[in-house]
Amino acid sequence: MSAATDWKLNIVMPMAGLGSRFRDAGYKLPKPLIDVMGRPMYAWATESLPLDKSTRLIFILLASQPECPELTRDIQQRYAKHSPIVITVLELTAGQAITVLRAKEFINNDEPLLIHNADTAFDVDHAWAESAWREKLDGALLVFNSNEKRWSFSRENAAGFVDEVREKEVISPWASTGTYWFRRGADFVRMAETRLNSGRREAAEYYVGPLYNDLIATGGKVKNYPIRKLYCFGTPDDLTATLRELNGANQA
Repeated sequence: MSAATDWKLNIVMPMAGLGSRFRDAGYKLPKPLIDVMGRPMYAWATESLPLDKSTRLIFILLASQPECPELTRDIQQRYAKHSPIVITVLELTAGQAITVLRAKEFINNDEPLLIHNADTAFDVDHAWAESAWREKLDGALLVFNSNEKRWSFSRENAAGFVDEVREKEVISPWASTGTYWFRRGADFVRMAETRLNSGRREAAEYYVGPLYNDLIATGGKVKNYPIRKLYCFGTPDDLTATLRELNGANQA
């Protein structure tokens, strides 16, 4: 992958949560399959990504969820041309970084790795990924403006590089969409395993975002790439607000 145009990436979609807030709110369908303007929620998230550049498209599901077989079938049919890989975990993990580690056999290599939450979607020019590769960055985050503490935040230094990422703490105007790019998947695996082995958690979980702090500490270069528009489906209230916005845009 020496030339700028030669790069491909492995995409991992961790979807091994319970979705209990939606179930408690009376939704009958499991969270990933909830209909959003004619498409399941997880498809909005997946199709925000540069799928045409993927070497592997990997989904990680919770095997104990009753909808796991149905969701697996939908993934395999919807993304058949990408030959999706579905991995199941037997129980809830201690955080998203640990969930993604279940794909180690596919991502522990020198290929770029893109991790994305299954409950946010966005509009963005996919040239960001080409830019990150051309600039020889070690990491990149897709971000949007927010001051809500529920997000992960990345702060930039005077040179325009990220110098710190914090969970649930507003250290900058830039909140993460839950989309994390690593130039080498092996970097993610090494740092996540180091944190796991040492028990270093953020807010009681093993998140992906704070791994950039470890990357930066060893000289890695990381940048933010702002998106144009965020669509959040994380909670029932988020979904209601986003549907209202999408319906309004369609009627305008």
